[in-house]
Amino acid sequence: MRSPSSSRFGTSVKDGSTAELESYLERYPEGTFASLARTRLDAAAPSSAGRAAPTPEEVAAEALDLAFWNSVKDSNRREEFRAYLEQHPNGHFAGLARARLSSSDVT
Repeated sequence: MRSPSSSRFGTSVKDGSTAELESYLERYPEGTFASLARTRLDAAAPSSAGRAAPTPEEVAAEALDLAFWNSVKDSNRREEFRAYLEQHPNGHFAGLARARLSSSDVT
């Protein structure tokens, strides 16, 4: 099958929706604009982890969780681990904090 070369196809690939790009590639897998269509589809695809990039609020919350944990992780005081768990009950280090609370090393 001959490759389409008209500017109509180029515009369709350049400005097309995901469905239009997929349709173009089905019809013209080796077409003039196939490489561009694949690049546009790859850019539009969700990340391999399937997650969107974290929001600034999520990044700030995770940084606060880490900072709080770093401030108590070497402690032997029960109230510091409790304070961490009050602020971050589902934090990255909540399991560790609970384990430390049950340790005899913590007073």
